[in-house]
Amino acid sequence: MARPEVKEIVFEIDGRDVTAPEGTMLVEAAKHGDVEIPYFCYEPKLGEPVGACRMCLVEIEGIPKLQT
Repeated sequence: MARPEVKEIVFEIDGRDVTAPEGTMLVEAAKHGDVEIPYFCYEPKLGEPVGACRMCLVEIEGIPKLQT
């Protein structure tokens, strides 16, 4: 059976174009563009991140509040 096609998205972080598979966590997607977002509580091996430490807050155009 053929694998479903993974849609790539392109977005900009600090003036850099970043390409990553759709649905990728922003922290991981940023790494595709050699952009580091600091974090403390995000560890993929531990499951779903909770954003509790708030270290990874980022500003996203068009969204009024900072996002984790």
